[in-house]
Formats: sequence, C-alpha cells, structure tokens
Amino acid sequence: MIKKIFLSLIVCPIITGCLSEQKFNQVTYYDLGEIEKVNIGKIFIEVGPLRASGISNKKMIYRKAKNELLIADYQQWVIFPKDMIRKYLQISFSGVSSQEASSKFYITGELLSLESDSTHATMAFNYTIKNENMTKSLSKIVNLKTKIDKNKNYLGQTQNMKDLVDEIKKSIKSMNE
Repeated sequence: MIKKIFLSLIVCPIITGCLSEQKFNQVTYYDLGEIEKVNIGKIFIEVGPLRASGISNKKMIYRKAKNELLIADYQQWVIFPKDMIRKYLQISFSGVSSQEASSKFYITGELLSLESDSTHATMAFNYTIKNENMTKSLSKIVNLKTKIDKNKNYLGQTQNMKDLVDEIKKSIKSMNE
C-alpha cells in the first residue's frame, strides 16, 4: 500500500507535466546598455539619490494605445530603473576626482516615465543641478524619444540614456560659465 502511494506521488506529477499544454515563459532581463564616460573638463559631479514615480518600476511597460498600457510579466529590468540611471550617470561623469576639480555640482532627479511602444522608446526625467555652494540651481524636465531599431537595441533606452547624459552635460556647462 505504501509502495502504491509513493509510486503515485512520483508518477502523477510526471504524467500531468508531460500532458500539460501550458507554455513555459522564461523571464528576460534588460539593462540600459553600455556606459560611456563623458569628458566635461575639471568638473566633479556627484549624483544624489533619484526617485521614481508612476509604474515604471521593475517590469517593462509598453503602450498599446493612447490610454492602454501593457505590463510585461516576462520582461523585467535587472534592477530598478532609477538605480540603473543613477549608476549610469555616476559612471558617465566619473572622470575627475573631488580633489582635482575646479567646480563641483550635485545632481538629483526623478524618473517620471520609462516605456516603449512598437516603434519608440520614451523616457521622461526631471533633474536638478546645484553648484557646490548651492548658490546656483537649474531644474529641467526632459522628454526623450528614440526610434527603436530592433536589430541594434530592442528597447531604445540606451540612446535615451546617452541623450540624457548630453542634456545634463549641456546644463552643467551653462551653469559653469
């Protein structure tokens, strides 16, 4: 009797697993692409904590129609996008140490949205830059949109990150003049 119960406990899951037509969906993870360092002269940039609002958390968000979003359960960010963006900015602007800098700036920001549709990847980011003495401050909201090239970068967010770095670089240069 015990043998029959034991055997049925082993055989039953095998049979039901083999007969099931349910498809296995593997989770795919994404990041923001390769990071390129930016030459901004003798300027030290500290990137403070970033916030994120909305539903652009760990899962991917796709816009199907004007008021319809799809949250992809099987496509996810490696880590939270706000943390990836912070790390991306830290590495991009890591060329000068605090001791050798002629100017110092502090960046904070908020990820407002990060999504894709069938043709474009979009990002909305609100950042604030302050100088070392906190006497100058600049706040700006950037809306970035990149056409998706499925052969090179399916999500298109890599180009959006490069464009965000360029926007911040321009802002810092204008504040440093």
